[in-house]
Amino acid sequence: MVFLAVMAGGALGALSRYLIDGLFKRKASGVPGGTFIINVTGSFGAGFTAGLIHSASYEIPELWVFTIVTGFLSSYTTFSTWMVQSADLWKQHDYINLFINIVGQVVTGLFAALAGIWLAGII
Repeated sequence: MVFLAVMAGGALGALSRYLIDGLFKRKASGVPGGTFIINVTGSFGAGFTAGLIHSASYEIPELWVFTIVTGFLSSYTTFSTWMVQSADLWKQHDYINLFINIVGQVVTGLFAALAGIWLAGII
């Protein structure tokens, strides 16, 4: 059953990533907006889920944890695409957008995860 839950979550995560990335198609240069938004919202989702898991007042069934975290969020967010897009910016000598892409996603992703944990804590 866990196998099917991870598979279903993964399919939904991959499809969501594809659709959201399509809404923010990247220009030839500049910060890849789709990947940025996907990774930051995924960080929020992971933080929110972690906050619920660790909450004393709410219990998420293990099957849902596998579906959401291992399935959906793992296929929704992307480290490898982020790095390839960063390497492309490096090759284009677009160092300002490279800096924004790397530092921006790390800092914004961290605050998104913290916001998710905080929100789960007040629910």
